[in-house]
Amino acid sequence: MDIQKLLFEEIRSRISNPAAWSKEISELLHLGRDAVYRRERGDVQLTVGELETLCRHYGISLDRYLLSDRHNVVFKHTSLNHQDSFNYTQYIGQLLLQLQYMVSCEQKEIIFCADDVPIFHFMEFAELTYFKLYSWNQAVLNLGVSYEDFVYELKKQHLEPVFQNLHEAYCRIPSREIWSRGTIGPILELLEYHHDIGSFRNQDSIGLLLEQLGHLITNLKRRTKGQEKHEGVHFDLYLSPVNLGISQMLCRFDGQQSVSVKLYTINSIATLDMRYVTETIDWIRGVLNKSSCLSKLSEKERIHFFNHLDGCIDGLAGRLNLPQA
Repeated sequence: MDIQKLLFEEIRSRISNPAAWSKEISELLHLGRDAVYRRERGDVQLTVGELETLCRHYGISLDRYLLSDRHNVVFKHTSLNHQDSFNYTQYIGQLLLQLQYMVSCEQKEIIFCADDVPIFHFMEFAELTYFKLYSWNQAVLNLGVSYEDFVYELKKQHLEPVFQNLHEAYCRIPSREIWSRGTIGPILELLEYHHDIGSFRNQDSIGLLLEQLGHLITNLKRRTKGQEKHEGVHFDLYLSPVNLGISQMLCRFDGQQSVSVKLYTINSIATLDMRYVTETIDWIRGVLNKSSCLSKLSEKERIHFFNHLDGCIDGLAGRLNLPQA
């Protein structure tokens, strides 16, 4: 498939209303609908000006298509930091558009290999999501502010509706998640570290975060047992016998496939490169073959795993002299 057709496929995946994609592009390029369709089919080549307009408007880099060869894989990356909040707003806005587009697709699935708790679970709980952002910004920028002050400033950006929309979109896409007994470890380590260095002005703040983490696990337990994230939306949770060492998300939707790789605490890089996607699929297949499907195992085995997660949370609460759930 040539570069122009691939470009149009990516643009369509970024438009919130797929049925109106041609209208949106025709208005952007000041062209008629027929002219847009001719360019999509490759009958007419896009001009340099049209390419620039499309790439700038939809945040697409042509490097993905022009520089990819058998020795190089091009990933998309958005830099995040508290000093430039627009970048983060743009990042989660694009992620939301991607998930909403997937929701509209007839065939869709997400497979998440989770070395850390997937960010979509945090999105149901604003304070937990803010804490992930705080820990990232503290590590990179050494902000010198408390968690509470960070949250106070971030709330002015009205991000919580976007968090909720992201969580709801994820809950409408059939998924398989692969966890290990260590998946809960990174968030607990961050909470304990920031408690120990005095990042919380109020002991109630970390108490609330642990309470929300407990609710997160309870919700995961319910979805695992019922094999549903949302009514009619299938969900399976797998338990890997070993730590995965990396968090990757494979998205499949109407013949397209992409892989996102988690970076640091909250960010990720993503690629459509089929060589990397194919290798990731092979790796995921191997992990699934070695893992146990907790959604289909006996209740005793499922309860044993979730008791382990609850015990990890209670253990941290005990070390911090907080009330246990």
